[in-house]
Amino acid sequence: MIHVDGKSLRASREGKSHSRSALQIVTAYCSDTCVSIGQSIIDKKSCEKTAIPKLLNMLDLKDTIVTIDAVTTTKKNVALIVNKEADYLLALKKNNKHFCLEVASFFEHFSDTALIVDVFEQEEQAHGRTEKRTCRIISDLSYFPDAADWKNLKSLICIASQRTVNGKTSVEKRYYISSLLPNAKVLAQAIRRHWTVENELHWSLDVAFNEDRCRIKDKNAAANFAATRRFALALLKNAKISKLGIKNQRLQAAWDEEFLEQAFEFFQQIIILEK
Repeated sequence: MIHVDGKSLRASREGKSHSRSALQIVTAYCSDTCVSIGQSIIDKKSCEKTAIPKLLNMLDLKDTIVTIDAVTTTKKNVALIVNKEADYLLALKKNNKHFCLEVASFFEHFSDTALIVDVFEQEEQAHGRTEKRTCRIISDLSYFPDAADWKNLKSLICIASQRTVNGKTSVEKRYYISSLLPNAKVLAQAIRRHWTVENELHWSLDVAFNEDRCRIKDKNAAANFAATRRFALALLKNAKISKLGIKNQRLQAAWDEEFLEQAFEFFQQIIILEK
């Protein structure tokens, strides 16, 4: 699976008055291999809506599943992903106002009818919190006039998250569209995996590599260092030669040449396989 998301390099703002905003980079992260497979700079006068299609065009997406947040859930991006022979799983929010309201209304009024073709429930308890997630799928798109404009659309998804913390319960509902077949368990797990781009990539870059504190101001230099950090992170995550955290593995790689050589064996094996 390939997860696409943007991140700001906070300390890259220019000047004491912050006359230039922080550099923003969109990254494509493969959760199967823990490798960042591409990145694109968001230009000063642009946003994720234009940067993400550029990134997708650079990648070989064949036979993969692409997940992206709602800001770039557009018909053009859906067509781009399908034309590259990939499947999509995209969040649906108010930037597609009418379609989102229509989907939300159907799940609200027909959640216990035959229109729901599959249901999957999962309950977790951690950190003093109980969370129950219910995934419901609608595959009959004849009730949704707007669905015809979304290429290869097969499933409409509702994730209802019921959280109980300190005796207080709240319910949140999120909606998604996908070209995948209506399998509630598979789709629910795929939606959860999208957050690996935040938990495994962005969090590690900030905590283990101090990316948000990097004060490089030049746009190209900051982007080059960002790519290097992502390469180093993938190296350490895939080496699996130590039980230490990423930050301590960085130190060990600096002090121990044998450890560093073992870390590079992962990419050496990939090169050999490609040849």
